[in-house]
Amino acid sequence: STSASIGQMVQFILTPGYVNSSYNEGWVIWVDWNADGDFADSGEKVFTKSPSTSAASGSFTVPASASAGEHRVRIQMKYNAIESSSCANGSWGETEDYTLIVLGSSVAGNFADGQNQLDVQLFPNPARNTLNLHFDQPVFGTIVAKVYNVLGQVVIHKNITEGEALDVDALQAGYYLLELENGPHKLIKKFMKE
Repeated sequence: STSASIGQMVQFILTPGYVNSSYNEGWVIWVDWNADGDFADSGEKVFTKSPSTSAASGSFTVPASASAGEHRVRIQMKYNAIESSSCANGSWGETEDYTLIVLGSSVAGNFADGQNQLDVQLFPNPARNTLNLHFDQPVFGTIVAKVYNVLGQVVIHKNITEGEALDVDALQAGYYLLELENGPHKLIKKFMKE
C-alpha cells in the first residue's frame, strides 16, 4: 500500500517479473475512488499503456472527490492487449489488488483543532515490542489506532487513550503506517518494527 493526500500525484513504475524473456504487455490501473466495490464509475480508470516490452511508468492524481480512507487499486497486465474490464477472467495476464490510503486534504500529519495543531512522537522508532505515543498537547476521549502493513492490510485496530502504548511485538519486521483518529481528526505516522 501507499498513502497520498487529496490533490497529490501518485507516481509508479510497472515492471513484469520475467527472468529470461520479455513479452508485449498492456497495462491498466483502476482506483475505486468512491469505495463502492467496483471500478465502473467515471474517473476510476486512471492509467492505460499499450502493449510494449518495456516497463510502464506514469502517474495519477488523487481527485478532490475521493474520501479519506482506504481505496482499492487494481493493476492488470495482459499479453498483447489492454484489458477493458476490471473483472476479466482472461488468460496470459495477471491482476493484482493493492490499497491506497487517502489522507484527505486537511491531514497534514497533525490533528487539527481550530488553530492548534497536535502532533505525536513515536518511540522507540524502530520499535521492538512496544510503540510509545507522546502527544505534544492533551487529547481527550478515545483515539482509534490502526496499524497498516505495506500491503495496506490493517494488522492492529485498537481504541486507546492518551498515554497508552501499542503492543507491536507480534508484527513482523518492516515498515508500517499508524493512523490515529480522534473524532473528525486524523493523523498518520510511519514507523519501523525491528
